[in-house]
Amino acid sequence: MRIDPVAALLLALPLAAALACGGEKTTIETDEGTVTVDRDDQTVTFSAGDEIIEMKTGERVELPKDFPKDVPVYPSATILTSMTSPEGIMVASRSTADAAEVVAFYKKTLVGEGWTVEGEMNMGPQHIISFAKGDRQVTVTAASDEGETQISLMAAGG
Repeated sequence: MRIDPVAALLLALPLAAALACGGEKTTIETDEGTVTVDRDDQTVTFSAGDEIIEMKTGERVELPKDFPKDVPVYPSATILTSMTSPEGIMVASRSTADAAEVVAFYKKTLVGEGWTVEGEMNMGPQHIISFAKGDRQVTVTAASDEGETQISLMAAGG
């Protein structure tokens, strides 16, 4: 069975709220797979067969170990959530920088690391820019609202 990462993320959001309580690990098994909520580790794990999606959220979120070394987290950003799946890695963070500043940083930094801009969209307060390097792709989404910018980094391939 194939786990849809977007569906897993949507299912994980209510479960992630339970992580704030801390102190216990809960596993729910169904015919489709298993969901484990580890409040101490602030992790929600979905598994179906050989496929595993792991989402971390909370105060102690770090970059997943397989996150590309040549893709930085925005300097003033705080990581809020990370999710790993067979399709790639997603990291969500927050910064007080403007979305346009965030996109300019990634454009300069990633191009300097040998990435190529593949596409770019500017929709007012939301900017999306995608990059490629060999068989790898990175998409940066930055959306500003009320003095904060939500930043999403999605890395796939390689």
